[in-house]
Amino acid sequence: KCGADLQDRIVTVYANDAPGFSKSFLADPEYLAVKNRVRLFIPDRSFVGLLFYHDARRVIVKCSEKSIRQHDCFSWLVERNYPEQAPAIAGEALLLRKAVEAWMNGMTVEERKAFLEAFYKALTGYEAKTLTDLMEDRAILLRSYRKLDAEQRRVIRDTLKRLLSSGREVYASVLAKPAVAPKEEAQITKV
Repeated sequence: KCGADLQDRIVTVYANDAPGFSKSFLADPEYLAVKNRVRLFIPDRSFVGLLFYHDARRVIVKCSEKSIRQHDCFSWLVERNYPEQAPAIAGEALLLRKAVEAWMNGMTVEERKAFLEAFYKALTGYEAKTLTDLMEDRAILLRSYRKLDAEQRRVIRDTLKRLLSSGREVYASVLAKPAVAPKEEAQITKV
């Protein structure tokens, strides 16, 4: 979005476990001008980098952490000067992605916006300054949530209930099917 003169100076864009974009953004001429310079690094058990749509070259990275701590790039394993590559995204991350996509597809744009605004306010209102701070004292986020007004708490609570419901539906559908490698795994390959 910075214009052709600055775009020509961009060597590489690194998307480190970053969520993707809408399909319309990926078709935007300004994005297409730098598309071949975008590199996406995704930890092997993380789902954040699987959200929305990506068309960048992907590198699946081995990680020493689990859960949300995988988002911290200091937990990524490195061989010499390049991240150590994993063979594929783990199945549990793909299932979580399906649950989150089902959840988001079940909301209107207005509902998503209200949730993200309330959630962002809760995140920016806590006393922790880093992800490590938050993981060490999870009550920080709860205290911040309690400081929100009643409507924002309701939006967060109702939206998270919908996420749990989507998760149950996705996991139930997987348990009901014979064990087959997820289709998405074939699309998210080692570079």
